[in-house]
This record gives sequence, structure tokens and C-alpha cells, in this order.
Amino acid sequence: MDYGLLLLSCYFMLALGFQVGLMFYVMNMNFPKNSGHANKSVKEPNISMNNSPLNKRELVFLSSVIMFLAVANIVNLIFEKPFWPITQIIYLGYDNNLPAWYSSMLFVVAGLISYECWVFANKNKIQGRVALLFFTLLLFLMSADEIVQIHEHVGRYVPSIIDLSSKDFAKHTGWVYVGGPLVIAIFIGFMFLLKRILTLVPGAMLYLAIGFSLIVLGGIVLESSINFLNHEELQWLWDIEVVAEETMEMLGTIFIAYALIIWRDGAVHFCYPSVKKS
Repeated sequence: MDYGLLLLSCYFMLALGFQVGLMFYVMNMNFPKNSGHANKSVKEPNISMNNSPLNKRELVFLSSVIMFLAVANIVNLIFEKPFWPITQIIYLGYDNNLPAWYSSMLFVVAGLISYECWVFANKNKIQGRVALLFFTLLLFLMSADEIVQIHEHVGRYVPSIIDLSSKDFAKHTGWVYVGGPLVIAIFIGFMFLLKRILTLVPGAMLYLAIGFSLIVLGGIVLESSINFLNHEELQWLWDIEVVAEETMEMLGTIFIAYALIIWRDGAVHFCYPSVKKS
């Protein structure tokens, strides 16, 4: 029996169940509806976003798990990986263990918050709302990539086709030279698409840019540095790079989710100025 495949299948089913469950919860939420821009002469209902299961408090908890994984990996490396079961479960360098599943779930959380934003924007006819729907789909795709490993397949086959994998600078992670520019272009494109609607709430675009930057810095820039390392002389640096890379990617997702929460909660007060902030 291929236990790795069985474990990966379990992770996928957990991810799918978590995503579907939260999606149904979000779809059944009661969002305030406005016919357009705020009208101060109309008495607005007493509304808030506290009924959402995804708020800043939850992001603090999710961030603490990221910090735990990073510290646990560092401690494990300091003691030279004494317990292989722990290494198999929490090592940030594997694509079929707990941190990989958790990273996928973070994209699911960000995607669901983006979906909340789109539902509110759509009901209130806020201009530029379609970009939020496309961004939701992108985040769910990135979640799937963490499990299905789309970029790993790209990195395995495309560089070999164009004879890139034979080069020393692409011997370990050749995908970054093929997929990296595409990822950066997609992020920049979404920055422009989302600018119109996110700039309605101060701070949302800033945190989104920080989130994208952390993912690019960790997942592309730092990951490309592995090509210049080896397991014989610089294994310790390789291990540190892996921990830093994956931690930055997950924190980048947290910043994206935080940007969307800022916009979601701020948009309520943009449409209904008299609503008290919670």
C-alpha cells in the first residue's frame, strides 16, 4: 500500500470538506443590502460583520500556528531531526504532510473571505466587484496547487523540454524561471484589477501588496536560491532556506486575508456610515 498516496488523499478530502462547509456557511450569511452609495438621510440598519466565522481574531490564531511550525522546524533542525515521525509530519520542505495541507487551508480561508467581500459588494452594487470574484477563484486555485502540486509538475517537465534543467542554476527548482515570471505577472495584474474597489477602504491595498510580496520573495526568490546550494557542504543553509521560504509564503497568505477583512469590514461603514464599528 502506498501510504504517501493514502495520506495525500486524506489531506485532500479534509481540505475539500473544510472548504465546502465554510462555503455553505458563508453563502447562508445575511449581508446588508444597499442600492448604491450611502445615503445619510436614510436610517441604516444595525449591522456588523461579527457573524462571519473569519475575522481578525481567527487570523491571529492561524498566524500562531505558522509560528509554531516554524519554531518546531528550527528546533528539530538544531537537534538534527532526532525523531523521524515528527520530521515527516511537520517538516516544511515536504509537499505531502501537515504543513502542506495547512498552507492549502490558508488559501481556502483567504478565498472564502474574498467570497464574502464579493457577496457584499455584489448586493450593494459596488463598482469593480467582479475582480473580487476572479480573485476568489485565484485563491482557490492556489489552494489546490498546494495539494495537487501543479507548479511542481511544471517545474519537472517544462524545464526539461526547453533544456533548462541541465543548467546548474536550475538543477533543483527550474520551475521558478518558467513559472516565476507568470506568477509575478498574475499578481501585478490582480493588483490593477482590485485597485478600483480595494482603495475604497484605506489600508487594504497596502496589506494585499505585502502579502503578494511575501509570497514572491519566499516562493520564487528564496526558492530559486536552492539551485546554488548542495546537500554536501551547505545542508544547514538549505534547511534554513526551506523554513524561511515556507513561513513567508504562509504569512503572505495571512496578509492577503487580513487585507480582505479590512476591506470587508470597512466596506460596511463605507456603505452605511452611521453603523458603529465593532
